[in-house]
Amino acid sequence: RLLFLQNFLDIFFIKIPLVKNLIFILSRRTILQVYSIGLNGGLTIQETTSLVIESISNNKIKKSLILLKENIESGERFSHAIEKTNILNSYQIASIKIGDETDNLKENFHLLKNQFEAKISFYLRTISKIIEPTILIIFGIIILILALGIILPVLESTNLVM
Repeated sequence: RLLFLQNFLDIFFIKIPLVKNLIFILSRRTILQVYSIGLNGGLTIQETTSLVIESISNNKIKKSLILLKENIESGERFSHAIEKTNILNSYQIASIKIGDETDNLKENFHLLKNQFEAKISFYLRTISKIIEPTILIIFGIIILILALGIILPVLESTNLVM
């Protein structure tokens, strides 16, 4: 029952564009981190792919990664197999292809991880700079409404007395 519910929620959340983007961003971050750490730690592509599969929570993405592992085990090049998953963007795929062809996959994953982390950090700083004034304005409006709700009845009652 829980697996059915999780599959339903994964499919449901993937259909919502904003949530889908968040899921894919978090999945890309996890994939790049685990591949970078695993390959730099001396693990093989297959072992690292198994770790990536275990660390992803979304079942739809997990199924794509299981297919990736099967394609790698059948002898397909890593860059071609990961391109079929449609999880990473074209820039990341191109970098992985270059790393796969030049046998610098470790370094390319480390570079991709660092670039992605910097990009996410920049986006989060930008979003927080946008959200902070918005929250201040919203709270200011709420306080203004509450203050007017208290002051206006007092003023009306003093006008009736005079």
